[in-house]
Amino acid sequence: MRRARPPRRRVHRAWFYVGIPLALCLYFFYLLETNLAPMVIKIAEVRAENWAVRIINEAINDQVISDLSYESLIKVERDSTGRVSFMQPNTAEINRVMAKAVSTVQDALREKEEFKILVPVNQVLGSEMYLSIGPRIPAYVTAVGSVSGSISEEFAEAGINQVRHVIYLEIRSQMHIVVPFIHSGKEVITRLPLTQAIIVGAVPGTYVRISP
Repeated sequence: MRRARPPRRRVHRAWFYVGIPLALCLYFFYLLETNLAPMVIKIAEVRAENWAVRIINEAINDQVISDLSYESLIKVERDSTGRVSFMQPNTAEINRVMAKAVSTVQDALREKEEFKILVPVNQVLGSEMYLSIGPRIPAYVTAVGSVSGSISEEFAEAGINQVRHVIYLEIRSQMHIVVPFIHSGKEVITRLPLTQAIIVGAVPGTYVRISP
C-alpha cells in the first residue's frame, strides 16, 4: 500500500511558518553585530577607563601615598646658608614604592574586574531619536590586564626665588575588555603626584635625576 503524500500546500505553509521567523532571527542578529557591537565596545572602553582610573586613584592614595614623604624619596643636603646644595634620589626606596604601587593596583583591579553596562535597544534598530527611552540590553564587561609603573619628576616655578619639585607615579594598565562575541584592548594611563617640595633658591648645580 502506498502512503498518502501530504498536500504541497501544507509543505509550503510549513516552510513559510519556519522560514520567516528564521529569516527574522538572522536579520536581528545581523543588526546586533553591525549596529550594537561598535556601540558596546565604545561605551565599554569609556566606562572601563573611568572605572580603572577611579580604582587606581583610590588604591594609590589609600595604600601608597598616605605614608610617603618627600625626604624618603629624595636626599637633600644644604650648605652653611641653608640653601639646597645637593639632591639625590633614593633609588632603593623609589623602586620599592613603585613595586608596591603596581602590586596594589593589580590586586585592586582583580577584586573588581567585572561590571555591567546597559545599551539602548533602539540603537540596534538604527533609531537615534529615542535612545534615552525603551528597553536596554545588559552587557557584562570583564577588564583584565597587566599593570606597569614608572616614576617621573617635574621642576616648576612656584614664586619668587622658589621652585616646586614634584615626583609623579605613572601607572599603565592594559585592559582587555570582553563582552559576548566582542573583545577590545585599551591602555589606561594614570599619572599621580606622589609627593612634592618647595625648594627655596635656584635648583642646585649637583642633582642626580630620577631615571625614567
